[in-house]
Amino acid sequence: MNWRVTLGVLCMLMVFGSCAESFKQIPPDKFNDTIAKRKDIKTSDELIKAYYQYRQYYSETDARPRLNITSRKLDSGDYEITAIDTITNDDALAAEKIVMIATRKAETWKALDIKYNWKAREGYGSSEWGTGN
Repeated sequence: MNWRVTLGVLCMLMVFGSCAESFKQIPPDKFNDTIAKRKDIKTSDELIKAYYQYRQYYSETDARPRLNITSRKLDSGDYEITAIDTITNDDALAAEKIVMIATRKAETWKALDIKYNWKAREGYGSSEWGTGN
């Protein structure tokens, strides 16, 4: 491989490698404690809505989420659930995204992984999904 091709590949890796969406991890243990015996949560959509209700209990705002939810079953049998909350009552924050990996055994759910990120409104920071890092 000549040096120009190598340089081109390195430049592309730097550009596209930095475009990865960053997330902050949320320990799922306390949420799992609250849903451990709940048999009323039947679907992955209901699970992510229960998580938003759980978060709302600990939130400093009383905003109602406007959720766009997508869910897919993974090859492992677990579910990947993504909820995007379009923020309407904040001048700087445009949206927040929660991605949860969860499993359903018998009649109950367990969150295996929860992570989140956000994007700002134009002029208030990055309008791309990330954590500001």
